[in-house]
Amino acid sequence: MKYIEILSLAIFAFTYYFFGLIKASLVLSITSLLTLPYLLRRRSKGDKENDFQILSSILVIIMGMLTAITGNSSIIKMKPSILYSSLAFFIYILSLKEIYLIKKIFERILLLEDVTWKKLSTVFSYFFIFLAILNEIVWRNFEDSDWVSFKIIFCPLATFMFFASIFYVYRKNLINKK
Repeated sequence: MKYIEILSLAIFAFTYYFFGLIKASLVLSITSLLTLPYLLRRRSKGDKENDFQILSSILVIIMGMLTAITGNSSIIKMKPSILYSSLAFFIYILSLKEIYLIKKIFERILLLEDVTWKKLSTVFSYFFIFLAILNEIVWRNFEDSDWVSFKIIFCPLATFMFFASIFYVYRKNLINKK
């Protein structure tokens, strides 16, 4: 997880706990709006690892502002489901055309055959679908505080554990950069 994501989550959590979900959504939108030019500049320099953050930032800006304008917290709670479902869809569909988004992100650190990249694309798609479904269950059936905890604690930890397991399984394929 990049420092910008950690800072954004910390600001969101702080604002939520002191001012509520609607104001936290507005502050998160503003934070995303302020960091987006930096992410786009890095992308223009070839940093493909920021594509996920760019998409997430755009969704946060739109959905966070809509949440603040309408006062409806359901809008910001849907954002993770939309993001995760979109990622799963694009990763899977592009892998059918032998375009591996996961490879474009991780090819600097993992040396794998295209068959393995295809399998990993499917695994990543399933993981993102799992997170989208879980987000839907949590935001629809639990309190705002539970959803915020899920979003700022569970999702990053689950993502970290998922990536750690992927790197553990494929550790012999890690590119040694000595």
